[in-house]
Amino acid sequence: MNKTLSSSIVLLFFLFSLSSYAECHFGIKGGLNLSYLKVKGDHGYMCVDDDFIVYDINLNPDNKNGYFIGPTVIFGMPVKCLSVETSLLFNRKVVELDPRIQYVSSKDLLGSFGDDFVYLEYANESPKEDNKLKQNLLSIPINVLLSKELCDVFGIYCSVGHQIDFNLGEKKWNGIKGFEWEKVVSSVNASVGVILVKHIQIGATYNRSLSKIADVNDDMKNMIPVNLDNDIKIKTNTFMFSVAYMF
Repeated sequence: MNKTLSSSIVLLFFLFSLSSYAECHFGIKGGLNLSYLKVKGDHGYMCVDDDFIVYDINLNPDNKNGYFIGPTVIFGMPVKCLSVETSLLFNRKVVELDPRIQYVSSKDLLGSFGDDFVYLEYANESPKEDNKLKQNLLSIPINVLLSKELCDVFGIYCSVGHQIDFNLGEKKWNGIKGFEWEKVVSSVNASVGVILVKHIQIGATYNRSLSKIADVNDDMKNMIPVNLDNDIKIKTNTFMFSVAYMF
């Protein structure tokens, strides 16, 4: 994670130094995102001393819409049609969860929970609203952009690149015990879109996490007495639909 953060900072400094002699276009970008939560290692078994424990952690994620907005800048490159785009985006992702945690011990010392057991603590009397997991991020995508002007008022583009996200809110998940957000997350982007009247970009982006976005904490370890740090991997895949105006 430290290497990811360091390399991204170095690349950002390079881009801003490039702006001293490269053609730059500033603008503002915003849009909607749709996030899908992926969990690996959420069920399995483990031996603890002479005990055999089977566990199942089902988050039951449901996709919900979020949004993002912020300034963007495009740096021109010596090669025609190639440029580099970076943005500074406030990015809110939303996923609705219905978590169910179960485990059973071979010695029956730990007890077992049935299918109806839901480990949740709601802060109010609106469980459906509190069930929505909201994450506020500062997102910095850095993409290589290939664009082609087809006529005076219409063009197309595609881009690929890297994105780094900084968590802006609390580490713990709201209303749900056992998990907490990572401070910094690395991901990759792939985008396609159209350019209208040389100033308006309308595009779609697929964003895929490279590192875990969340991890188990001590609350989970108290619920299930096994070490799950290296077993549970939580990532997100996000579709982003954007509109940008370049000045």
